[in-house]
Amino acid sequence: MSQAADLKAVFNGDLVLPGDSDYTESIARWAKNAERKARYVTFPKDTEAVSAIVRWAVANKVPLAVKGGGHSASGASSSEDGLVIDLSRYLNQVTVSEDKQVLYVGGGALWKDVDQTGADNGVATPGGTVNHTGVGGLILGGGYGFLSGEHGLVVDNLVETTVVLADGRIVTASETSEPELFWALRGGGGNFGVVTQFVLKCYPQRPTVYAGLLIYSGDKLKEVVEVARRWHKTASPKEGALLIATRGPGRQPVVIFNAFYNGTEAEGREKYKEFIAVGPIADHTGEVPITVINTFQNPVAVHGRYTYMTGTAQEEAKSEIAVAAFQKVIETSEDGTFDSAFGLEFFPHGKISSVPLDATAFPARKSQVGVLVMARWDADGTEYADTAKKITMVRDAYAIKGIFVEGEGSHANPADTERGYSNYASDETLPTSTTKKLFQGNYPRLQKIKHQYDPSNVFNRWWGIEPVAA
Repeated sequence: MSQAADLKAVFNGDLVLPGDSDYTESIARWAKNAERKARYVTFPKDTEAVSAIVRWAVANKVPLAVKGGGHSASGASSSEDGLVIDLSRYLNQVTVSEDKQVLYVGGGALWKDVDQTGADNGVATPGGTVNHTGVGGLILGGGYGFLSGEHGLVVDNLVETTVVLADGRIVTASETSEPELFWALRGGGGNFGVVTQFVLKCYPQRPTVYAGLLIYSGDKLKEVVEVARRWHKTASPKEGALLIATRGPGRQPVVIFNAFYNGTEAEGREKYKEFIAVGPIADHTGEVPITVINTFQNPVAVHGRYTYMTGTAQEEAKSEIAVAAFQKVIETSEDGTFDSAFGLEFFPHGKISSVPLDATAFPARKSQVGVLVMARWDADGTEYADTAKKITMVRDAYAIKGIFVEGEGSHANPADTERGYSNYASDETLPTSTTKKLFQGNYPRLQKIKHQYDPSNVFNRWWGIEPVAA
């Protein structure tokens, strides 16, 4: 019996191999540079099948990766000449409990599935601001969203998980069952097992909200950031916004402000009246269905483009730094090779910061404003070496004093900022020193938990955690 036939015989589900008609589709990822030529792509139909696949991979010394939505630019959900456990085909259901207190979310679901199921039942939970993102990576890495001001991070609303461990055991992790594992999963990423189901708290939610895009000419950036800085200091938990500085139609510099208020249009316009007074060239805000709020970034966050992205966090928005970053956006996108963007994330942090730093593994609770830079480009027939060269070009361009400075394998941050948001990484492998900076004081505890649940480091495709015995 061939190795492939041996694998197929041990689990309930589908196996895709190189040469199969759906192989190219099965290894496709949101970021083209995150694709790897896997030897085996498995689509398990249930948690028991995931367990069987993990046992087989470990026994046969085949490296594995886990894919939910495949939205990371780092390649964390891919495995060159290895095995992929893809949860998206069958383990993607979302249901709500009878009392409408929690949502049961399959590890392969997308956020649009969560948003729609919640809206159909009059509830919602914090989720990703791009709704075709997979739930698994975003949850395990922390999870920000427009509802985070009211309800906190996604990990703060996680009440239970079903996990397949490196030895194939299936466990339930919660505050009362495997509590150390549960602590690590809330921010520690996919380093501890395969999560086939998440249980998330949900909350009563009005069907419509005020949201949409205010679009300004590029020369308004400094003024908009100054308004945002003042507004953010007193913003209510029902508010939240994203600011993107990029090139718009005709490749003209533009500033896009994605406003959100969990209430009526009249209330929302009052909350954002200073932004409207700046004078946008277009106002596409209004009262929209709650399911729409995580779709505004979709037109630029399309699948299949090469992508570099990185992020950090700061205490408050600084207009001079935003202007410097925007200048880099303009420079790197001048000849049309790259579509670049600089972004700021304004989510009221009171609820997030109220959770002690050691309550979960997620480390970045103190800073108030998320900072993101991104460059995307299309395939041009060149090999990966050229892709790596382009990533280096963009990384070097964004070594901006006060935001990003050169570091080991990725950007390191100045002392007055946090390492930032782990889900905004493009590096496939990161040195231990960088991981330590990310997790800060939580890293030693994570190492002990890693040793307890995955001493052989089977799950190693994210920010690597070195197992250390207690």
